[in-house]
Amino acid sequence: MKKKSFIYISLIICLLEFLGILAFYLLTNNYRIDSVEINHIVYYAKDNYDNPRTDFKYKYTVLLNDGTVYQKEDMAKSINEAILHGDIILDLEHNGSIIGHIIINNDLDKTYNRNMIILAIMAVGFALIDLIAAITYFLYLKRNVIKPFDKLDFFARQIASGNLDIPLEMDRENIFGAFTEAFDILREELEIARIKEREANESKKELIAKLSHDIKTPVASIMAQSELELALNKDNKKFEQIYKKALQINELITNLFESSLEELTELKCNPIEIESKELESIIKASDYKNRINNINICDCIVYVDTLRICQVFDNIIANSYKYADSLIDFQSYISDDYLVLEFEDYGERLDESFIAIALKKYQRGPNSIGKTGAGLGLYLSNDFISRMQGRFEVSNGSHGFNVRILIKLA
Repeated sequence: MKKKSFIYISLIICLLEFLGILAFYLLTNNYRIDSVEINHIVYYAKDNYDNPRTDFKYKYTVLLNDGTVYQKEDMAKSINEAILHGDIILDLEHNGSIIGHIIINNDLDKTYNRNMIILAIMAVGFALIDLIAAITYFLYLKRNVIKPFDKLDFFARQIASGNLDIPLEMDRENIFGAFTEAFDILREELEIARIKEREANESKKELIAKLSHDIKTPVASIMAQSELELALNKDNKKFEQIYKKALQINELITNLFESSLEELTELKCNPIEIESKELESIIKASDYKNRINNINICDCIVYVDTLRICQVFDNIIANSYKYADSLIDFQSYISDDYLVLEFEDYGERLDESFIAIALKKYQRGPNSIGKTGAGLGLYLSNDFISRMQGRFEVSNGSHGFNVRILIKLA
């Protein structure tokens, strides 16, 4: 049933009920006595009081003054009974004298009772009609609104949970027909997008794995050549540095290869306890231009991942080479539970607004114009140090850009 059709039917039912009530009122509201009929009874009874007729509209009784009663119907036999019943009492004249009374039955009670019965029947009838209409409308709502809405709700929950394989049945007859079709199109597009995303991820992982494998080959060659040169000349510091860097690159490439095989999850950080003096050799290996003054670190045991701390030092020193190209002041001291390492170059001081966001991903300073980079160095360094339970801070120092690393003491 169409929604408009149901509305029209409901309006027709209401109109018929109103007309029925109006007709009942007009047909039952006339309780006046028929005076013409009363006159006929009185005229007849004057001469025929001893022989009442039953074909008149109203029943009547003749009550003579001597107490004689003439009637053919069971009704009042005295004035008192007539008064209690509400009957009409008229004088009966015969030959110019009042010989008694005519008691004309008042049937208003029966009329009233009959009308009440009719009214009750109409009320019950109308109530049944309204009940049937309400049940019909409820069934209509359940079939065309509630059930389709429940389907949409279930479908939305399936989509939210990632289940895109269940199609949504289309029913253009209910009010959600157009939405149903649109939702199913959305499901299909999401499924297509998921397939494309999965293919892109697989392709990316495959590419990373292939590149990692291909890069490991020349790195292995560099390591082999360095080892050979070191074997021939153990005091050759340059080849020793080349070998250490090649070894570091090899480990990074191995990490990248493993991450591509592990759904590209974040690189692992596994801190261990080491002597702080080991950090000196790591910093010296990163400072291949020998720009850092006085690399001297306090003796203590620190909690670091040696591979990740290598990346941190490489990022800091490489940034200084790229943007400041100056000497780098270095100092080390212990503060509370941390070993503090400070690096400060003599380059351009940066705006404070950039300092506030420097550790965020893809942020590059105004002095980066014309220089290669992705804005990930400080972000990754901060992430690595945080996962080692330390802190990574940047600021404008007294000369230039200052980086402060707080490494957790073991």
